[in-house]
Amino acid sequence: MSELSIAFIADGGFFLPSIVALTSLLENKEEDSKYHIYFVVVDFSKEQKAVLEKMAHDKRVALEFVEIKADDMKKKYEGIAKHECCASVSALIKFDLPYICDNIDKLLYLDGDIIVQSDLSKLADMDFRENEYAAVVEDSGILYNKNLIKQNTGQYFNSGVMLLNLDALRKDGIPERLIQEKMKDTDNSLMDQHVLNKVFKAHIKLLPHKYNVLYTNLIRAKYFYKLSVEDINGRYHTKYEDWDEMRDGASVIHYSSFDKPWKYSDVTGVEIWDSYYSMSPLRNETLNRKKLHIPLLNRMREKKSLALLASFIWECETKGVESALKDVFRFLGTKDG
Repeated sequence: MSELSIAFIADGGFFLPSIVALTSLLENKEEDSKYHIYFVVVDFSKEQKAVLEKMAHDKRVALEFVEIKADDMKKKYEGIAKHECCASVSALIKFDLPYICDNIDKLLYLDGDIIVQSDLSKLADMDFRENEYAAVVEDSGILYNKNLIKQNTGQYFNSGVMLLNLDALRKDGIPERLIQEKMKDTDNSLMDQHVLNKVFKAHIKLLPHKYNVLYTNLIRAKYFYKLSVEDINGRYHTKYEDWDEMRDGASVIHYSSFDKPWKYSDVTGVEIWDSYYSMSPLRNETLNRKKLHIPLLNRMREKKSLALLASFIWECETKGVESALKDVFRFLGTKDG
């Protein structure tokens, strides 16, 4: 069986969730599978790196650190890191992965706000055509989000799980093109994803939906946009019987929304994240989480007269009032259009 190279990127603010994500990856690794993990860390302490090293040692997994100074990162991306999203500027390091991991030709990139529920080693044997830059999963937001960038990009993908063809990315100078495109980009709603979609356009292959299930977002869309399991099956050619089957069969659950399970105690799917948190080396750390009252907000979303109010309340808590107002007006504008 081929060795699967896997990369995480984390700054200090993402240390805890990255540890939980790594815990889930290692707990679900089959005994004969081989992982080589690259951890790109921004100003991690010796103690933080020691936690990762012990985890890798205990599971007999190869681990390499790539250390980046926060000041160096800020200088490199100064002027292009404007955003209104839940990702930090560290997400732009994704652009440079072909050069950071310059000794390999294929790499599975994983965001830190994920839970892995199955062995991923089969991805190591996936072949690329020469002009394919990545194997990715279509972002399920295309089922309900009318953002024009997504609609005009075609097969719009989520950048939280990407099997990258590093060889092709290096040969075609894609890291430089990504930076150039980010400098021109006027949409600040996402840090890296829009730009990756624009540059990778027509150079991707699709992975099955199970490899990047945005479960929290989908359940919210179930109430707000009346999204159904049938809608998902139609788009992804899946055969889910219900929402539970989709959740339980996911190889990767991605908490891509603002309501992260380490920040809020009642987000959809929090029990899955909590189960791996309780297995992690950080399980004794206190989580100072707030409550969003998600069940109440979902009941409000089911009623047409209260749906927009429910989303506004949710966004005020997770994004702040100014961003919430912008999103409400954006939604009303796209709905009218």
